[in-house]
This record gives sequence, C-alpha cells and structure tokens, in this order.
Amino acid sequence: MKTDQSPFARLSQSFVFGAALVLAGSSFAADNATTPAKESAVLLEAFNVTAASGAGYGVSAFSSATRLKTPILDVPQSVSVVTSSLIEDIGAIDYAQAVAYVPGVSYRQNVNDGSIIRGFDAFNVYRNGYRMTGYVSDNVSLDRIEIIKGPAAAIAGASESGGLVNRITKKPLDKRHLSFRTTVGSFELLRGELDAGGPVDERGRFTYRLVAAGQNGGAWRDGEMQRKFSVNPSVNWRIGSRTNLLVEVEYLDAKTSSNEGSVYLPFLDDRTTNPIPIRGGATPRVALNRRWAPKEFNTNDRKLEGRKQDVANFFATYTHAFNDHLSGRQTLMRQSVDIDTPKVRAAHNQYIGTDGGVYVPRSYQLQTNNNDSLAGQGDLVFQYEIVGTRHQTLAGYEFARSAGDTVLFLGALPDISVYAPNYDVPLGVATLSTSQTTRNRSLSYFVNHQSRLWQDRIVLTGGLRRDTAKGQKLNDRRNNRETTAVDPADLDSPMYGVTVKPVRWLALYAVYSEAGAPLQEVRRFPNIPATDARQQVFSAEPKRTNEEFGVKAELLKGRLTASLARFNTLSKDAVRGDLDAAAPGGTKNILEAGNRAKGWELEFFGAPVAHLNLIGGYTRIETSTVTKLEFRGVPKEKFTAFAAYDFRDQRKAGFRLKAGIVYQTSVVGRSENNYRIPGGRVFDTGVDYSFGRWNFALNVNNITDEILPIYAISQSSNTVTPPRTWLFSVRRSW
Repeated sequence: MKTDQSPFARLSQSFVFGAALVLAGSSFAADNATTPAKESAVLLEAFNVTAASGAGYGVSAFSSATRLKTPILDVPQSVSVVTSSLIEDIGAIDYAQAVAYVPGVSYRQNVNDGSIIRGFDAFNVYRNGYRMTGYVSDNVSLDRIEIIKGPAAAIAGASESGGLVNRITKKPLDKRHLSFRTTVGSFELLRGELDAGGPVDERGRFTYRLVAAGQNGGAWRDGEMQRKFSVNPSVNWRIGSRTNLLVEVEYLDAKTSSNEGSVYLPFLDDRTTNPIPIRGGATPRVALNRRWAPKEFNTNDRKLEGRKQDVANFFATYTHAFNDHLSGRQTLMRQSVDIDTPKVRAAHNQYIGTDGGVYVPRSYQLQTNNNDSLAGQGDLVFQYEIVGTRHQTLAGYEFARSAGDTVLFLGALPDISVYAPNYDVPLGVATLSTSQTTRNRSLSYFVNHQSRLWQDRIVLTGGLRRDTAKGQKLNDRRNNRETTAVDPADLDSPMYGVTVKPVRWLALYAVYSEAGAPLQEVRRFPNIPATDARQQVFSAEPKRTNEEFGVKAELLKGRLTASLARFNTLSKDAVRGDLDAAAPGGTKNILEAGNRAKGWELEFFGAPVAHLNLIGGYTRIETSTVTKLEFRGVPKEKFTAFAAYDFRDQRKAGFRLKAGIVYQTSVVGRSENNYRIPGGRVFDTGVDYSFGRWNFALNVNNITDEILPIYAISQSSNTVTPPRTWLFSVRRSW
C-alpha cells in the first residue's frame, strides 16, 4: 500500500533507525569492553583510509569516490590526493598553495577556498565528507585533500557538477607524539604550530590529538593583513573490538584578505581587442609595453581590508562491525559560521584619465553572513561472495538542515589610480542592497556497489543518489520584500564505471557520471524585483555529464603510480552571474547553453627510487562555449612537477632538497575573450636539514618573480601567483 509520507517523516524514521543502530552497537560493545585495543584489527577497514596507507606523496587507497576504502587502481575516475607530507614540503599554509601541483585544478581567489577543475567551477567546500558553508581554511588540521575530477553528484549530491574537493582531517594517534613548529617569512609572517597526540590510558582505548596554529603578518598587496588562530582537538574511543567513536572539533578565528585579485592592463598591449578610452584627449603617461599593474597594487582600501571569520565545526563518527560481512557508520556534523566581508569591487572598464594615469572605477560592499547547519549521514556496507566473485554494497542516507542570513550594503568609492593609489579616501554612504534569509532542508538516499570478478581482474562500479530538498528564501532587494518557496523535484544522479586489470599492476577503466539540477526560472537581473518592468525571466535546467576512459598503473613494484585519462565534459544550461554596470542593478545572469571541456591528462606520484618523492602531471584541454569561445582563465596546456630528494638515511643527520615547476600556456580573460594573458613558468625550491629531533626548512617560492595567471576573471580581477616569497621554519619533535 502506498503511503504519502513527507521526506521529513521518512527522515525521522531513518534517524530512529540510526539511533537504534548506535544503541545496538553500544550494547554489543559493552560485552566486549575488556578486549585489548591491539585486538581491534577488524575495526571497519571498509571505511578507514589513514595516513599510513601511503608514504610521502603516494597513496594506495581513496575514500571520497565511493565512501569506502578503495584501491586507487580500482577507482574508475580521475582522482588526486594531496598528502600531509606534500603540504609540509611545499610549506603550504592555505588551500591555494596546497593544490598548486595538482593537474587540472586551479584556485579561484574571489570564492572562499574555491576551485576550478578542468575549466568548471567547484565552489563547494567539503570536510570529512560533509558539505560546509565556505570559509578560508587553514591546512594545519589536514591529513590529506582528496579530489575527484568531473561530476561527483552520485557521491555528494546534485550540486557537485564540476568536481569534489574533500578535506580529510588528522585523526588521533596510537603512539605518543609531540611537535612544535615556528615559521617566519616574507611580509612579516610569524606562525606557530602544535601537534600533540597519543593514548590517554595504558590500554590505548582512548586516544587523542590536538592540532593548533596561530599566525600573524602581512601579505604581498598593499594594506593586506593575515591573522589566524585555529585549534582542532579530537578524541577516539575504542569501545570494543568492533566498535569505535570518534569526536572532532574545529575552531577557527581568522582575518584574511578580501582582495578580489590583480589588475591586468590589456589596453596597454597593441594586440588587445578591447582598447582603453582616453579621457579628455590626454597623453598616456605609462609604459605602453606594461601588462600588469604593480604587484603590490591593491584595488581595496585600508578601511575595508580583511575578511573576519568565526567558524566552529563539530563531527562525531560512530562505526560498528556487526560481523565480518556487515558494518555500519553513523556520523553527525554541526557547523556555525559567521563571516564579515568588507571589500571593494573593481569595475571592468579601466581608463586613462586627463592626467595620463591609469584609473580603475570602484564600489565597495559590506557583507555579513551567518549560517548554522546540522547534517547527518548513515551508511551500511555489506561485503559478500557469490561463486568466487566478491561484492560490496553500501547503502545510506544523508539529511541536512541549514539557516542563513546575508546582509549586503553597497556604497560609492572614488576611482583609484593604479600608479599613484590613495588608500585613505572618504567612503560614500552605504545603503542596503540585499537582505536574504534562507531556511533549507534536504534528505538524500544513495547506493554504491562494487563487484570484483575473475580474481579481481574486472571491477564493476555503480552509484545512484536521489536528492530531495525544501526551503524558503526571504529577499529584501532595496526594500522590495519577496518570499520564495523552494521545493524542487527529486533529482537522481547516476555514475557507473568498469575497470579491467589484465595484470595486477595495470588497470584500464571507463566511467560515465552525471549531475544536474531541476528546471528553474531565472531572473536576468537578480538585483531588481521580479515586478520591475525591465526584468526578464528565462528557463534553465542545468546538467553536466562526464565521459572518461583511461589507464592507471603501479610501476616500479608499486613505488610509482601513474594515470592517463581522456575526458569529455559537457555542461548544459549553466547560469553564470556577471558584473555589468549598464545592466539594471549592476549584475546580470547569463545562460551558457552548451560549454564543453575535453582533453588528455597525465598524472604521477610516488617514490620511483629510494629517497625521492615525486608528484605532478600534464593537462591538455580544449574548451569551447556554445558561441565557440574559450573558457576564461583555462590554459590549453599545463605541466606541474614537485620533487624532494633526501640525502640522509634514518640514522644520520643530513639535507633534503626540494624543487618544483608550474608551466602553462596563455589564457583568455572575461567571458567575451576580449583580452589574453600570456603564459609562463614558476619555479620553487627549498632545502631541509635534520638532525635528531630537530628540522630546519627553507622554502623559496617563485624564485624568478614571475606573474603567472592562475585564473582570469576580468581585467581588474585575476588570480595570479604571489611574487617571490620565502619561509623559514624550525620544528622540534618529542
């Protein structure tokens, strides 16, 4: 008999089931509480991927693609992993630095820890498998960063159409460890890090870890300051030989740059298709062969500089193995995020003034975001054999509830001179532009399955997720209040792939994945009311598909992993916002009916010879919009490589040398392709010296002081590599 239950009635039943699972597991664990921790070998290896799964830059298993511990060769997708060893070697404090050597991935500066993966946006932030409200993070708490390239909606939900970036945090340690690191660097950087952990009791049933960092200093643009305080405690309780409870907390208090990027001067290049206007018939008093504004130039203002963040995250993960075939996991996440962002938005239309100088028109905005969210996930995984074939099926659910408030004030600001900036000018009166209150609820179900046939030579992988959501938005746009109910249709996201291994160390794979969103009515001009006579409305049904095939290999007896992939990603009916001073409200939505990115990608990581760690890759990508234009900010070719060679053995002191290179071809800027930024190369280098429990490390990044575009947005907002910087750190371990 069919029942007419709401999603949240079903959610309540699911939650009761999850609670029953926890109680049943606890009851079972009570009978086994005397089991020594060292007998806990069956503790849900299906779920756990730890740092011990790989050494240096190499990993042997991956979890984000299937929510299960899966060997890299058996994942029928392009995946990348940034390990804690790599993060430490390159001296990466933030996300942008950490992904510098990942093929096909770029950082985008005007989105909190946002990414561009193979030309498409991947703005959502994931931490331990949960989608989080975006914020600028700190790497001190990270064990690794796992990246899926291409639509990942079958795993994470319908919104994950560009790719998935999942940050995995450090876990409690079974052995006692204590280390402290002090770092000084360019622009008056001063930073301290603490990492402590180990067993609490003699039997090791309780273990802990405390990771913390404090940072203060400037940045390479005028007026920018960076301040962070991050503390991340976690406790693990081995309740029994088959039962575990992990609790993690993150607290972050930070002030980071709100700058929108670097100013490119295409109008000073004779090849530009978008020449700059010269006001009043003045003669330009700038070098005509100069392409960039001075590196330290900041379109912001000291009165407005800095994004203030207060972030508190809580994670609880309960796992239980019912027997050798059936295991369960129940997790819970609670997040509170408050972000105040005063910043300047620089317009596209620079000009040469009557004094012959270059000017950039500006406006400023004061934005506050407050968001509270609660989410839970439950998984059951069943591992079984049928006539010599091995199978594992994971079935689970996820619920989420969030409430957010955003208030945006806009104000006037005088144009700024590029070569003679004045950062202390009077601010115009800011008036309310938008006030938005959102309340969202969602419930999702998913199934992932793997079948291993013919002595694991053939691996079949499939996944399907259904997302159901409800919500409400209350908008106040310039005192025009509107309430909108959000109740989209259920959405299914499939993924299926096959892996064939003719020999144990070689895998051929193919995969199809899909992500979409329900049919929606979109306003052409989002900053004016729907009742405005100038308003236009169009329909959009976004959908992104990825077809990919490739080969993966574990070479040199498994010391080096390499992959070669051919991908073809198509995006249909994507909606993109764009600044346009001539549009009502200053912005407009653009429908991109058919954007395509296809190409080849080579990736490698591991330790090909003793004492050498290596990671890098090469991406060749062709992009095109429905109007036959290139994607802005995406180079056709990009090569990255980073290597570290250790001259010491495990018994003696010695040096460790490090070097890296990033090379890319030119990119176009703005959606109209009306200027092109030349490519180039950046070199990084470093050296470590260790003796006993001491380590001294020096990193010098961008040693040739190049300006290399990471992503191009507009003439006034481009992500670029920082200028030459150095970091020197001292670490002591106990």
